[in-house]
Amino acid sequence: MRNVNVPRVIGADLRRCATPGERGSVVIEMAVAAPLLLVLVFGLLQFAVIMHTNIIVNDAVRVGSRSLAMTRGNADPCTAAANEIRTAAMGLTASSLSVTITVNNRAYGPAAIPSCAGAGATMAAGADATARATYPCSAVVYGVDYIPSCSLSAQTTTRVE
Repeated sequence: MRNVNVPRVIGADLRRCATPGERGSVVIEMAVAAPLLLVLVFGLLQFAVIMHTNIIVNDAVRVGSRSLAMTRGNADPCTAAANEIRTAAMGLTASSLSVTITVNNRAYGPAAIPSCAGAGATMAAGADATARATYPCSAVVYGVDYIPSCSLSAQTTTRVE
């Protein structure tokens, strides 16, 4: 067996790995793809926040409507139901929540806390009572509003007991 002199390479010469015309192409590809990927990821996160807020508003209206159905004979059932909606809407800005209560086919609101003093005494068992709430939402990703005038709303009708 012959002894062949093979030069030892201690460090890899990276300049020989890339084709001469392709140097820097990875940086350009990343500069093009990264903003699109970031908009997609942050858009999905913003959509998840909007859906979570929608679930909170729906649940709060359901709780308020059940409270409204149980307050027959109360002096002001609308205020009691609106307070239940505000309490159940944890994490939302209470001043931005607009509530409308319908009792005896008459709507009270939209207001922060609608009042229907005296309507509780005339609520008939088996009649419909409706609670509705609206809440503004924001779909802004990197300064672009993808859903201008976004508003979430929920409505629940229950029978008065």
